[in-house]
Amino acid sequence: MSPARCQACGAANARAARYCVACGRALGGARAEVQRARELDTARRLVRAIALLFLGTLAAVSLSALASAHFPVRQGLLTPALLAVVGLGSARWLGPEALRASLAHGIRAPWIAAGVLGGLGAFCAGWLFVSALRALLGGEIAHEAFGSTRVVELVVLAPLVEEWLCRGVLWSALRRALTTSGTALLSAALFALLHGLGGGGWLEYPHRFVAGLVFGLLRARSDSLVPGIVAHALNNALALAVELG
Repeated sequence: MSPARCQACGAANARAARYCVACGRALGGARAEVQRARELDTARRLVRAIALLFLGTLAAVSLSALASAHFPVRQGLLTPALLAVVGLGSARWLGPEALRASLAHGIRAPWIAAGVLGGLGAFCAGWLFVSALRALLGGEIAHEAFGSTRVVELVVLAPLVEEWLCRGVLWSALRRALTTSGTALLSAALFALLHGLGGGGWLEYPHRFVAGLVFGLLRARSDSLVPGIVAHALNNALALAVELG
């Protein structure tokens, strides 16, 4: 039978020993102290990672808007790049397995179909909300012109980065402390915050939050980012088609 190692000094002790022969520490107490220290370190890492995700998103979007206003740089390209840095930093704080856990897993065709349905549902909810606002405000809500590059940013780049950030890294962090419902709510809140800070203001929050919940439901049920990415891309593509039409 292998000897029991003291968690405080590492010395070998008999299995039945109550105190370490080298340092005199109570073996059971030392183990408990080490366990508490590990739990505290895990909690600290979790708090730092979640704080970085929310505060880093705020900083990334603000910095991107400031940079695009003063330099010849596209905000639609800079923002995802900065968000990717935020996500990587948070994953590093969470530990070596966090990055792998945040990435998409293999997915079956029925979940792709579910992603399409989710994208249609999110678009319909957003369209109804925006239409109601336009009727209430008595006019059109201003929107930007779209070029081919902007289409790629909205339909390809944004869904990939935003889903990985909100339903990948943040999801992995929150699931260590919260239920699936709580995780879906907070990840949807970050998703809405991201779009509200991006220039839409408070008018963006309600329907973006609903869309975030739809994408979160797909993430929870499928255990993959792929259906949410499909839904997000389709939602953006339909919204873009409506604006261009």
